[in-house]
Amino acid sequence: MAVNRTARFVTERLGVAGSWASLARIAAWAVVWTLVISVALTVRQPSFADREFDPDIPPSERVRYVGPTSMRDYGGFLPPPDDPAAFTVAWIGGSEVKLFNVSVPGTFTARVASVGARPLVVDTYSVIAPRPIDVLRAVETASANGADAIVVALNPAWTQGEWAVRGWPNTDVSNPLTLLRRASTLSWGLALTSPADVGWKVSRELVPVVAAQSRLNGYASDELDRLDILRDPPDDAPPAATGDPRLPDDTTGFWLVQEYGPAILTVEDERVRAIMEGIGAPDDAARFFARVLLDEVSDAGVPVFMYATAASPESFRDPEFVAAADRVEAFWRDLAGENESPLVEIEPRSITRDFDIEGLFYDTVHMRDPNPFVDVVAERLCAQWRATDPSLECR
Repeated sequence: MAVNRTARFVTERLGVAGSWASLARIAAWAVVWTLVISVALTVRQPSFADREFDPDIPPSERVRYVGPTSMRDYGGFLPPPDDPAAFTVAWIGGSEVKLFNVSVPGTFTARVASVGARPLVVDTYSVIAPRPIDVLRAVETASANGADAIVVALNPAWTQGEWAVRGWPNTDVSNPLTLLRRASTLSWGLALTSPADVGWKVSRELVPVVAAQSRLNGYASDELDRLDILRDPPDDAPPAATGDPRLPDDTTGFWLVQEYGPAILTVEDERVRAIMEGIGAPDDAARFFARVLLDEVSDAGVPVFMYATAASPESFRDPEFVAAADRVEAFWRDLAGENESPLVEIEPRSITRDFDIEGLFYDTVHMRDPNPFVDVVAERLCAQWRATDPSLECR
């Protein structure tokens, strides 16, 4: 009987959404218990160091990888602490910047140890298939975090609209700050920001246990696995190495198949060419966000170098790929013509167009050996910084 009375009390007083009053009770108890848990549990807040990534080869202690700690982390970009004693470069891009053990910023730090009298540190803001909003937020975060210079890899997929690639929807919690503070992007902010995004943003700021949800979720999952007596025995054998780090089918796959058919995923050059051409995206929307990006980097007040994503020299032997690359180049050349900031330099032409070296890339855009590319980029960056301030000499 005591069990029945307890069950009746719980259902009548603490839950069961049978009326508006019961909904209010559920909401009130959720708030109360969340606050109680936040006080009872001492949780370490998430940081950039929580992000998992493959170590660079060769390793570099002067590269920090910034971003959501996982696809389940609703914190947006989590920047490292600013180091005023260092010359900090924010390097922003997708998998063409950092994929598995290959890192363009890591290779760059092997060329440049210091800028002026300060040691070089590179904060790499990289997520796979970033959308324009993700890049805008990365620039905004890097600027607010005190970056001394910004480098942006202009991914061909950015010529698409915001709706095409949404591989990291958990970064949308940042939209209220990035899109809703501009009159020109207000409608986009309302369209791309869901009530859940606003709820995550507000609750993370107010409740520590919600901010730590990604880490706590991982801890709870590990504990459940440990206590699960019915689970299969663990397989300790490491996965076999394929030797080919090409990305598996990602969020672009759905749109490519819809537009071009399943055969598009079988040939890497064709796939990337299709992405470069844009997939049903209005040109005016792509240009709008490109201009917003230009405004954002111009407002940063530091040297900014934006370069067209490098493609393999072999891919430029394909006339259709070259035609697509030409259109993308024209897109960014038009943007460069609108640039009025002396601190912003835009390279619309793929630096690897003139390379006559075989085997630098695993596929069309993912590098196997970034050294020749970084040699050119390092020269360009150091010249730009020196022109901005003669004391900013690379060493």
